[in-house]
Amino acid sequence: MCGIAGFAIDNSILSFDTEIVLDNMSNSMLHRGSDNIGKYQFFSTNFEIGLVHNRLSILDLSISGNQPYHYENLTLVFNGEIFNYKDFEKLLVGEGYSLDSSSDTEVLIKLWHLMGKKCLNLINGMFAFTIFDKNTNVFYLVRDRLGVKPLYYCLLQNSFAFASELKALRVFPEFSSDIDMKSIHSYFKFGFVNSYSSIFEVVRKLEAGMLLSYNIEEKTINKEEYWSLNNNTDTFIYSFDDLKNQFYEIIKSSIDLRFVSDLPVGIFLSSGLDSTLVSKIALNNNNVRVLESLTLKSEDYVPNDVLNDSRLHKKFYEFKIDDAWTAFNFITPMADEPFADSALIGLYLLSKNANNSGLKVVLVGDGGDELLAGYGSSKIYARSLYQNVKLWKFFRFIYKPFSMIVDKLLRKIIVYSKVQSLVVYHAVLTGKNMFEMTIISENILQDFANKCLNVNLKSSVPDPKGNNDILNMLNHKTKSELIHQLNYKTDLAGMINTIEIREPLLDYRLFELQQKIDKTLFQEMLVNNNSKILFNVIMAEDLNLDVSKLKKTGFHIGYKSMINENKKEIGYYFMNFESKLINRRYVRRLWRLYNYGLVNEYFIYRILVFLIWESKVLSNNN
Repeated sequence: MCGIAGFAIDNSILSFDTEIVLDNMSNSMLHRGSDNIGKYQFFSTNFEIGLVHNRLSILDLSISGNQPYHYENLTLVFNGEIFNYKDFEKLLVGEGYSLDSSSDTEVLIKLWHLMGKKCLNLINGMFAFTIFDKNTNVFYLVRDRLGVKPLYYCLLQNSFAFASELKALRVFPEFSSDIDMKSIHSYFKFGFVNSYSSIFEVVRKLEAGMLLSYNIEEKTINKEEYWSLNNNTDTFIYSFDDLKNQFYEIIKSSIDLRFVSDLPVGIFLSSGLDSTLVSKIALNNNNVRVLESLTLKSEDYVPNDVLNDSRLHKKFYEFKIDDAWTAFNFITPMADEPFADSALIGLYLLSKNANNSGLKVVLVGDGGDELLAGYGSSKIYARSLYQNVKLWKFFRFIYKPFSMIVDKLLRKIIVYSKVQSLVVYHAVLTGKNMFEMTIISENILQDFANKCLNVNLKSSVPDPKGNNDILNMLNHKTKSELIHQLNYKTDLAGMINTIEIREPLLDYRLFELQQKIDKTLFQEMLVNNNSKILFNVIMAEDLNLDVSKLKKTGFHIGYKSMINENKKEIGYYFMNFESKLINRRYVRRLWRLYNYGLVNEYFIYRILVFLIWESKVLSNNN
């Protein structure tokens, strides 16, 4: 895992020292790796390019793996891992290439030299990389299929720049910090920027499964999607046993690949089903001699412990609300964009302890819910499609008056002259209501879906007439929540602590298999409230493990507890903040309503995160 950044700039307007710029870009991402800092500059008659690489050594710890990596006309900067790189060594040697290291970096650049973009269909990994071809003066930017690794880019008036983090782009001389108001809307609606736009107008995130080509001389961008989720298949799996067996084999292969490392590999064990499954399969591999697991616990949460294996070295880290609050104040301004998911705090604390234990590589169980519709929202969605659910009419009748009243109260929270409509969809009438209905709505069905079901896209909202498709809904969630929330959170928490987090259940082969599940089979699993029965059966039959005591868990920190324990400090902040984007009068009013139990803590948390981010991050660019 590493940090990469670079630029191409027109020589005719060059007015700054590009070497200093490269240093600044690198220094902004030192947490992503400092085992080696490599820089490369190329000068031509019309333009100059610069590349920088912050290395976190995982494979081939020698200097042979340092970057930027050069081979003939190509130069590569690469963040991530190609897990199956050894599969191509024999091919390359047979084609006349010599391999001078044991790094995936060398394999990748020589595969590209041999095959060009066709190699993207062969490699399996989590990656974001850029290749500069000095024969054609083209930058090639590539992001992995499921967007595990981030890559930002911006096309400015006289230059093009890219980086693993927005921090590195913000120090670029031509950068503009103008805010993208659609992204502000997205943040307050979802708690994160749920799009490939960024919080800044000039910056975009490279799409998952995308190849971007930038012609430096022509200053043009071309994009080509090399992989996508697609359920338009003619091959379906109708048998549960066949499906289970295929899932099991791919998961085993995926875990084996993610143990490829020249450093010890640990695991974050939440004691939920997914991380327990990954741990147990890993321990079934005789090549795994020791597996160190790290688990969070608190006074309110004591994790289940069902794994008994002498090779599993368990470490439990107990945290208190004060620890969470300290972590919150540190990590919030470290985020490139406002991000209001408290699981980031738990994952940060766990990653920090992993770093203190000497670990640099850990596995997690992320992805199981996206694969098999494990979230409660997905199950309710399926039942609304295929059963005669009368609940919708009830909510439509009961809550509509409340949403209309409070809409008037909150309409001016955001100061935005062009758009007067309220963008806060997750504000709720009360934290004590059984269903925590949202107070702002287009209609009550959308509100119920947004808050209670956590189905965030209109196209995914359950249709009482039953016209939507399960896989379409899951694909929407994968393309939105998985990439922009889950993957962003994991990368941020790990990289701040210089930890590489690997996700075996996000192997693209599993998602290709998911697309082949027969609709009726998927429907039956969902309606019976047991969509992850595949994992249950694998655990029971193939791994001989009783999972009846396992409880769905994560690394979330209680919003209400953290806010209530720090009310004085937060209240002072809400009463005295300065903002160009948020209306102080209405935020003050909401804080008073919260203290009367009339506004939900999730909404307060989103406002708090945004205010801190704006004051400590955005103000530095103005």
